[in-house]
Amino acid sequence: MTSQLFLFNQRCAVVASDTLVSHRNNHGGWSISPNNSKIFTLGEQHRLAIASSDCAQVAKVHIERLIHEWASSLAEPFDTLGDYVDSFTRWASSTLNNLGLDHKTNALVVIRHELKDLVGITEIRNLASAHSRGEVDDTASEAQMVEILKNYAAENFVCSEFEDLPMAKAKILVQTLKKKVVKLFAEATGESNRTYSPGFKNELIDFFSNLICRFVPATEGMATLNFIGFGSDVFFPGRIRIDIRGFYAGKIRFRVREIRNGGSDSGPAFQSNAQSSAIDAFTNGMDDNFRWALTRAADQLLSKITTVTDDERHKFRMELDGAVNEIVGQHFVNPFLAALSGMSMTQMVQLADQLIQLQCLRSQLAECDVTVGGPVEVVSISRHEGVVWHRAVPATALT
Repeated sequence: MTSQLFLFNQRCAVVASDTLVSHRNNHGGWSISPNNSKIFTLGEQHRLAIASSDCAQVAKVHIERLIHEWASSLAEPFDTLGDYVDSFTRWASSTLNNLGLDHKTNALVVIRHELKDLVGITEIRNLASAHSRGEVDDTASEAQMVEILKNYAAENFVCSEFEDLPMAKAKILVQTLKKKVVKLFAEATGESNRTYSPGFKNELIDFFSNLICRFVPATEGMATLNFIGFGSDVFFPGRIRIDIRGFYAGKIRFRVREIRNGGSDSGPAFQSNAQSSAIDAFTNGMDDNFRWALTRAADQLLSKITTVTDDERHKFRMELDGAVNEIVGQHFVNPFLAALSGMSMTQMVQLADQLIQLQCLRSQLAECDVTVGGPVEVVSISRHEGVVWHRAVPATALT
């Protein structure tokens, strides 16, 4: 996991990040590695920093290596942040193609990660368990599973198809993986020895073809890059986020979200990425846990009033949420933004550094497996001073 903070005002942008990298080990817990940089810069002439989070690899190639190699290929600065993003995504697709990576294997990785989200659905686990116990026969089990898959796809596979990879073309790729896909599905649902009917196998092919022909967010295996700073023609700092799901069929598969365009967005802003409960408590006066506790307490009190109907309870919850948002905005967010607007670069750097350290402390105290920590890296980006490192992970000499 990661904790990152992006601060903006008219003077500059500041990026701060923890430096702890964690991954699942063979025992189901977390293995951690400290002192890993998650902020990358491109050279003196480029007023840009890239913050990396979530998965650190694309097709088993480290994001850091991709960024550094791409940066070495750049000449003059680009006009906008969008131009930087376009350049990187085109270059990364071309470079990974030239490495001769196996597209089938990489598509299978996306399918495997999606299965982890899919089997998290209680209905699937319960159905597979009932079938294993003989409570549901093969035909009924498959029919119910098809319905669950269709509902899942309707809810989650909502982005448009990739222009170069429509459903029909994706299906050709998935057909070549049919045996492996069916085996992965059986193992994921806890029925590794099960034999499916030809009709159900075709349903699985359709389901996973529908997956890889479009961008679908995932809780695991997705790399996130935040491009923060200035293009040469941009007056205020901006931010563009790209989420990379994988690399297959000749291209990296990603989604672009412009969060701050840097043109007309001149106001102050603070934006967190990944873990941010302690940061939220500081900037908003409460985190999501406290908001949940407040709503829960209200529900418990209302439940004691027998004359209150379900519709009235729902209406009260909505009104409570709106009132809380108004109070948070008036008494916490707006004053914080007003202060941020007048801060110097030094003050913004100190604030970002301390807030990430606060989140690291929260992780150490509140989590069984610490996934945020290490020294905090901080970089500022301005039009006049360019990129300035205020703290970076130092290289450690071998002893």
